[in-house]
Amino acid sequence: DYAIRMFMQEEVVSEIVETDRVMVLARVLVNKYSYGLANGTIGVYSGNKRVWRVKSKNTIRDLGAFDLDADGVPEVISGWSNGALNVRNEDNGEVVFKDSFSSPIAKIVQADYRMDNTEQIIVCAEDGEVRGYLPADTEQGQAVMDEQQDAKALTELEQRKSELLLELHSLEENLKQTKPGAETDGIIPGNTRVNMDMATNAVQRNCEFIFTTNNDTCITCVVIIDLEGGLFEGESHVVMPANPSSTCNVCIRPKKNISS
Repeated sequence: DYAIRMFMQEEVVSEIVETDRVMVLARVLVNKYSYGLANGTIGVYSGNKRVWRVKSKNTIRDLGAFDLDADGVPEVISGWSNGALNVRNEDNGEVVFKDSFSSPIAKIVQADYRMDNTEQIIVCAEDGEVRGYLPADTEQGQAVMDEQQDAKALTELEQRKSELLLELHSLEENLKQTKPGAETDGIIPGNTRVNMDMATNAVQRNCEFIFTTNNDTCITCVVIIDLEGGLFEGESHVVMPANPSSTCNVCIRPKKNISS
């Protein structure tokens, strides 16, 4: 069943149709809950309004909610078939903590395991491994959160470094191909930018993604990736214009009556 239904006693008061089978639901706050689908999508709804969603190539095994960073608001905790454990902000889906197991996650529970009046998250894996996670208002919990923040900052810096090295390599290759007095055809200027806009076509009854460059650089190929599904068959759509120019229009005809 692809639907999430809300009941008042025996009466259905609300129904939300998703893009795949609903595998798991978990309460986050009053009138706010997380959900997981068979296609690897998880997200949060506030009543009938979707707050955020993300998609993974792995299968969701369990969901939970726990205030791990001790800010007074519970985070969404997800366990996956590849052994990944992710803790996301309930408001925007940003990952605030992550861990990994050597086997798929079997269950996520919340309990006072140490009998000290402090609840913690307990995660069980299919191979029998069990780990507990304390909130950040404890000394051990804060140390783990600080370590995660440092690792996140380092990862972002490494990613930025890779992007800059790739850009530098591209510029160097362009310079090698450019000789004094030679033609520069086929070399993409370093200041090239690609802009995207969207419009509806009432005549064709579709929507169009309009890609343009800020100079005379031609667009020879456009690849659109839709991880959530619904815009077109599959997760990608490739367009290669017969006569490339600095503008490329991509027509999309989404299916009717689907959740966006």
